Amino acid sequence: MRVAKVSAEIVEIDYTNYRGERKIRRIKPVGTIKFESTNWHPDKQWVIQALDLEKNEMRSFAMKDIHSWAPVGCALPTELAVAWLRGGDTGTSSETILEVMTGIPVKKHDIPYDPADFGRCYRLLRQFPEWRPRLRKVAERFPIWTPFVDNWAEMEKIYERDEPTNRSEELYDMMVMLRGYRPDEVEQLNKRMKERAKAK
Repeated sequence: MRVAKVSAEIVEIDYTNYRGERKIRRIKPVGTIKFESTNWHPDKQWVIQALDLEKNEMRSFAMKDIHSWAPVGCALPTELAVAWLRGGDTGTSSETILEVMTGIPVKKHDIPYDPADFGRCYRLLRQFPEWRPRLRKVAERFPIWTPFVDNWAEMEKIYERDEPTNRSEELYDMMVMLRGYRPDEVEQLNKRMKERAKAK
């Protein structure tokens, strides 16, 4: 049986139990994480033994079901996400990312449609950098995101380059092509692409 040491600090975890119920739990790890099976977790997996401070009983918690972990007194990612939602720098596309990453439901889901939309997504991922490597999950949940996720790194480069000017025709044109453009956008798109080709 493999064993890993952990801190005995009191922590709050965002946890989903074996019944699928998700809530914040306050625990005190007893010092080890074990690869084993238990009555509540019959399949062998990494499990942490901890004192459940709400029930004052020793319990085992499956590591794969711990969504986030923070020392008591520190804001959990879900709490920070709720604070972000209450701020003004939000939009449908960035809220879509947030729902996939945290499970916090939002009213609508959509892709980013222009550089302003992309900017809100960009700033969200800067605030929660651990979400950036998991962006593929958004496309898995909403396939319409796939071309955007596939080209996200390139869009980031263009956005960062043009951010000081507060506008980016190149990023807009790229997003139009990724989402599929309307007939009335074709003429302007072709014109700008020709102008950029001449400038190079």
